[in-house]
Amino acid sequence: MRHSARLCKADAPSPPFGRSDDGYRLTYGGYDYLAMRAMTKRDTIAAVGNQIGVGKESDIYITQDKEGVSQCLKLHRSVPTHLSARLAGAHDSGS
Repeated sequence: MRHSARLCKADAPSPPFGRSDDGYRLTYGGYDYLAMRAMTKRDTIAAVGNQIGVGKESDIYITQDKEGVSQCLKLHRSVPTHLSARLAGAHDSGS
């Protein structure tokens, strides 16, 4: 239950869209959280640094393992930013 409490604090689970039953779906941020937690437990990642790149579909961060070896972490977005801006605009205008 500790993991579910942490996910709720991070707004990782969200109610399903258009469903009347009780339940939640895991957001992309929740998947990222679980993946980073697993990598931390395996000592693959000990620290996350600055964002070093932004792509159309992902963000790239510098990380280090417990020996201090630098690595890159690539987090994929659910929707590319140029599409999410268009979708948000279409949603706001009622289209």
